[in-house]
Amino acid sequence: MGTPLLPLFNLYRNVVSGFRIGLWLPVSRTRFRVSPSDYALLAIFNFAVWLAGSWMRAEPDAAFDPGALPQLLAGIPVTLLVCLLISRLLREDSLLLAFAVALASTELLFEIAGTVVFRLFDGPWSDAPGTLQLAVYLLYVGWALAAVLRTQAILAPWRTRSNLRSGLAAVLLVAMVLGLAYTPRDEPWSVPDAGQDDDDDPGSMNQDLFHVQATLPPPSPVKPAQGRGSRLARADSNGDGLLSRAEVERGAPRLARDFDAIDSNHDGQLSPQEIRAWSRSHRGAAQDRFEQYFRRADSDGDGRLSRDEAKRGLPRVAAKFDAIDTNHDGFISLEEMRAWLAAKRALRPNNGPNSGPNSGV
Repeated sequence: MGTPLLPLFNLYRNVVSGFRIGLWLPVSRTRFRVSPSDYALLAIFNFAVWLAGSWMRAEPDAAFDPGALPQLLAGIPVTLLVCLLISRLLREDSLLLAFAVALASTELLFEIAGTVVFRLFDGPWSDAPGTLQLAVYLLYVGWALAAVLRTQAILAPWRTRSNLRSGLAAVLLVAMVLGLAYTPRDEPWSVPDAGQDDDDDPGSMNQDLFHVQATLPPPSPVKPAQGRGSRLARADSNGDGLLSRAEVERGAPRLARDFDAIDSNHDGQLSPQEIRAWSRSHRGAAQDRFEQYFRRADSDGDGRLSRDEAKRGLPRVAAKFDAIDTNHDGFISLEEMRAWLAAKRALRPNNGPNSGPNSGV
């Protein structure tokens, strides 16, 4: 094969080998093409795959968020550092690049699988019981970790090395994958939150509740033009891509009270980037707010929500009552609610075990 096409051929071989690892097909260490340039090309390819996957999962009016890119790129040095430690542990320097290439080679497979799962549970399977969603998620995690351990078995078979060293290497790999996978990260294609419409959910909790309730699908299918992703577009009455103070007060009242804090360049208008940055900085308090809302909806103070309490205080939660109530006792506990929200977040590819290039799977 001609020299100009050789890097692309090597990329093809590496990606196919990654599929064979993940699908449990025969593959050997010699199938991989391992060099600094091969790894660099694979990382660039995975970066493009991640961007494409995010775009496919995004709402129609989502915009590109450059602020999400550093979070992805941070995984590359972490992965290389772990691969370096493993190569030192197993006393074979060539394993550094071999592990880096082999781990990155499975990215396309898991990005495809993760996007399919996300689409199913965000669409036709959105009403599936919480136990089913959790079971699918656990199978997905198990598959990902099995692929990582199979990668180690292919590159550095245990029978030829110290079991203790091989065991420590396996622990490092699993810890790296889980650590990278569950580090919170933003999608590069996303819609900044503009607040919940006042008529979406009656009651005094409306103004902040969208931060938590947006994790759940709406009670019934909603056209893209009516969903949460289009609130900024609707508020932007002149269509210039920016929100003036008057537009915010009319179309996104939740942001109006923090207008000056969000307007970081003080030009009197809010850009999507400014809203994203502000939303990102306030994300840590969302869980605390949800627990406050949960307890407020719990009118009899017994630490759980009946169906009537959910309908009155958390209507979107009520719409998924049977799926969230995993023990089917007719009540939703705070633990069941946390588990449901965690499962929904984990099924999104940017938060699960296929979380971007060089995450290990």
